[in-house]
Amino acid sequence: MQEVFYGVKPCSRCKMTTVDPTKGEFGGEEPLATLRKFRKRDNGSVYFGQNLLQEAVAGTLMVGDKLKVLSAGSAGRTF
Repeated sequence: MQEVFYGVKPCSRCKMTTVDPTKGEFGGEEPLATLRKFRKRDNGSVYFGQNLLQEAVAGTLMVGDKLKVLSAGSAGRTF
């Protein structure tokens, strides 16, 4: 079965990416400091992800499932 997803908008990375998982505390500026060098937008946010919407609910996407990119482009792209 093939599920179709549409890219809705880029996703900015939040401060939660800097939490040290062993301590449960903010552990500094990484990885945001490194990402900021080449993924920073005009608004100062660091973009690293993509929000997707599923075309039709015909199944369940599970952790570990394989995804195949069918086409790539700007917002509204199909995955």
